[in-house]
Amino acid sequence: MRRTPAIRRQKLLAFLKQNARHQIKDLVARADTSEATLHRDLDVLQHEGHVRKSYGCVEVLGAPPVFLEYQKRLGQQADRKRHLAAKAIEFIQPGDHLFLDASSTCYYLAEALVRSASSAGLHGATVVTNSVHLLSLCSRADLPLKVIGTGGQFDPALNAFFGELAADSLPRMRFGKAFVSGAGFSLTAGLTTTSDHILGLLKAVLPLSSETYCLIDSSKCGRDCLLRVGDLQAFDRAITNNDIDPAACDAMREAGVNLVLADAVVQEQKAAL
Repeated sequence: MRRTPAIRRQKLLAFLKQNARHQIKDLVARADTSEATLHRDLDVLQHEGHVRKSYGCVEVLGAPPVFLEYQKRLGQQADRKRHLAAKAIEFIQPGDHLFLDASSTCYYLAEALVRSASSAGLHGATVVTNSVHLLSLCSRADLPLKVIGTGGQFDPALNAFFGELAADSLPRMRFGKAFVSGAGFSLTAGLTTTSDHILGLLKAVLPLSSETYCLIDSSKCGRDCLLRVGDLQAFDRAITNNDIDPAACDAMREAGVNLVLADAVVQEQKAAL
């Protein structure tokens, strides 16, 4: 399958980040594209603020402050993610053993879980997560929840634990339900992500779960990222918003994807008119 320009640039940027500076002539020698395509990709990465081209060199620029990046992800499509959380909470029962990943979408699910636990609607659940934010949210002393962290190497950009230590803690546990998200989804590529850290953890978690749920907002439909988590058909339920493209929705269901539709923010906007 031919790579899209976005995926090609993701792979190029991942390679560039291995060193602070690169000679363009060296990049041309190892590129699996034409020199003109390489320069176009570098121009796009420069425009996006990732690199700077000068005098035959490419300089990799420092990443933005990681806290600001995490807050930015948390705010993106926040209303859609809250609707996903409201739908996902319907599938959680008192006493469930849950895994919630470190995605911003699962943070909103954790918020909904905390609200329900506070009102005694979902008492006695166990939440396992690699997210520092979720651990803080769910660890209030007055909540009837048991909270377990995976441990591992802390990634400040993702505000979560990853690596071998995190993965090694998982085989000792079994989850009734795992809720995970990603950076893109489509019928052809399935659920995809941009981080090998995220990919490794999800690959370790999903086989340990009796039921698996993919929560991903409709704005990511048709976006195929570099790293493939798995087919959408492999999830017990794939939950997205009901403003998903109708043709994509029909194709997924015809292919056997158990697609569950949550409300979308556009409906709220229409109702307010």
